[in-house]
Amino acid sequence: MVASGTVNDGVLTLHFGPQGIGLYTLDVRNSTAGDIAFHRHPILGRAIRVEHWEVAKGQGGAVGSSVARGHAPYSTLPYFWSDLSDWTGLEYVGAGSGDGDPVIRGSLDDGSFTAFSLAGGRVVSAVTVGRSDDLDHARRMIRERSTPDPEALADESTDLATL
Repeated sequence: MVASGTVNDGVLTLHFGPQGIGLYTLDVRNSTAGDIAFHRHPILGRAIRVEHWEVAKGQGGAVGSSVARGHAPYSTLPYFWSDLSDWTGLEYVGAGSGDGDPVIRGSLDDGSFTAFSLAGGRVVSAVTVGRSDDLDHARRMIRERSTPDPEALADESTDLATL
């Protein structure tokens, strides 16, 4: 089924399902998915809405699996990318801007860097330009709720796998 609709003030109000986390409408017999689906994320610990087709694609598969096999929280970390030019791109994982200045690994001037955002010392997101390999480490740190030392995180001689 494909549907679109609004409730009262023009916003489709979502609810977090019988298990507290899920891609559900007000009626838990109906699911929602898409690049504007507001849902409670089990790893990030708060409700999010990400507007990118990569997220929408993942949510559709998650809803299909939940319908076929029973409820499972949608725990894929938000991810998006964009081509900045014909020579580089930007990639982002997580959700949140942190509670301080980002920790920069690499060189902003050279256009090859990763900016890690921390909240309460914990990695909550990362944006990278020209350093895709850092993104896998960022995903792991977000999932594990890692609290790396900011100096070690910025230090390119530190192996990210150890953080």
